[in-house]
Amino acid sequence: MKNIYQYITQFIIGGTLFVLLNYYSKRRDTVATSIIPALPIVFMAGYFYLFYYKGDVRKYTKNTVYTYGVDLFFMIVLSFLLDNYIKDIFVSLFLALLLYAILIYIGVQYKILV
Repeated sequence: MKNIYQYITQFIIGGTLFVLLNYYSKRRDTVATSIIPALPIVFMAGYFYLFYYKGDVRKYTKNTVYTYGVDLFFMIVLSFLLDNYIKDIFVSLFLALLLYAILIYIGVQYKILV
């Protein structure tokens, strides 16, 4: 029964982040909407969970550096496509996501992510 409270707390925290994203998006506040996904709270949660369950936090941190790098590359490519080449939001998003998926696949396949 003790775990149920832990899951409820996690659900509320995660839900709060999505509600805040929705709220600031409706207000068209691009600054607040862009800050929320960049908050390191999810990284820290994973870090402390792994630490608590005796996981390898060093590997987790290295993997996160790679995946954040791929995230940053995804956002740069998306911005570049929207500004210069493909004005259609959905086509640009699809192409950037495809490139993202390929880079994550490469990271797993070639053991960059361990």
